[in-house]
Amino acid sequence: MLDLPQFTDQTCRVSAAAGDVEFLDVGEGLPVLYFHGTGAGAHSMPPLERPLLEDGCRLIIPNRPGYGGTPLGDRRSAADCADLTAALLDRLDLERVVVIGTSGGGPAAAAFAARHPRRCAGLVMQCAQSHAWDHSRWLPERQRWLYPLLRYRRLRPALNAAHRLAGRLTPASVGPVIRFFSGPRFDDLRDDEAARRLMDQLITSSARCARQPAGVDNDLEILFDPASTVPPNSIECPTLVIHDRADPVVPFCHAEWTRQAVTQAHWTEHTLGGHLIWFGRDARAMHAERMRFVREVFGR
Repeated sequence: MLDLPQFTDQTCRVSAAAGDVEFLDVGEGLPVLYFHGTGAGAHSMPPLERPLLEDGCRLIIPNRPGYGGTPLGDRRSAADCADLTAALLDRLDLERVVVIGTSGGGPAAAAFAARHPRRCAGLVMQCAQSHAWDHSRWLPERQRWLYPLLRYRRLRPALNAAHRLAGRLTPASVGPVIRFFSGPRFDDLRDDEAARRLMDQLITSSARCARQPAGVDNDLEILFDPASTVPPNSIECPTLVIHDRADPVVPFCHAEWTRQAVTQAHWTEHTLGGHLIWFGRDARAMHAERMRFVREVFGR
């Protein structure tokens, strides 16, 4: 069994053709380029993705621009992030990878698949943003009333301040955090000790990101950028869509958009933990399907 704590703080930093990038390189086996979500950072992902590591995947998890030790600079779009990570793969001598985009990492993952198709064996969009916030329907249902305000750039710092405040949560807040991310699935997760333990780690990672908010602030700009919408027919590789219909953070319409925009997109019904796709009734079945997909696309 993997001893994950030894991985979580061992970041590497390299200077690639597109600029400096900090990343985690954990596990051995099939290479997976992994784009973390908003407010989470690279450190939060190995504990959540332990099944991938145990089943023979090597996770390359860059801190997206503005997160951790990856400077934001002028690399402010999802396309910039995709090109930066392609340069990172050059440094690692990795020609072909499966790409996973989680939550707010969806735009960067989709941009990588579209801009570097020969390097992308397959794409997994899990609880992932795939459409710009150009209408309230694309926002979490509980925040849709904010849409008229968030459209105006001058008012967005208020949302950033709210995130920084949330970053001060303590482990005692694990229950409310699980409730927030699981929504209608909370009853399935309230007594899940693994979920509570891993959410404790996620709170710690989120607090770290809140103290260095450039990445989170830029993510908000990306989500309003029309270029963050996955263009129809822009992605040619096989694509697996993992999304719980009850996701309270990234509405299910994002999964529907991915399936509509990507010709080879595939989705099967799973009851998971809302936005916490790693938990819930069908979590094992979801992971088994995900591993089948990863092995299949590498075998092509």
